[in-house]
Amino acid sequence: FARALINTGRMAVANTYTHSSVCGETGGTSVQNAAIWFDAAGRHVGTLNDLLNWCEGRFLLLVFGKIPAIDVPRLRELTLRMPVRVVQVLAPAGHAAAYPVAREHVYDLKGHLRMAAQAQSLQWVVIRPDAYVAGGGSSGPKWRSHVTALLMTATGANG
Repeated sequence: FARALINTGRMAVANTYTHSSVCGETGGTSVQNAAIWFDAAGRHVGTLNDLLNWCEGRFLLLVFGKIPAIDVPRLRELTLRMPVRVVQVLAPAGHAAAYPVAREHVYDLKGHLRMAAQAQSLQWVVIRPDAYVAGGGSSGPKWRSHVTALLMTATGANG
């Protein structure tokens, strides 16, 4: 009789925290695990969870597509000041072509990572160590300032 009372969690829906003070306007939802590729040919497969484990408790900033060369050293400096790792996410050839300029880059050959991160209309997204979206945004001249402000909020450094 107890079998009906057991919930293994396999069908559970993660809570949303869209009104949390440590999330941006686009944050607060969980990110499902998604396949990623470490090469453009799709031979070396990994997952978003692999990236989160690699972050070792830091935030993960995913930048989709092209990163202007001027931003690369600034993003590197950000990783020294804030608990974040930056990964460039490249689309398959035939989409908006972007070449890896970041040392850390992956390929989202089927668009599953972008979809899992709820970033279809975003240029970048910050994922918390617990696999929740802290927030994201579009490109533009002040995008790095928005990333820094979001990280300040997400880490509680704003007060």
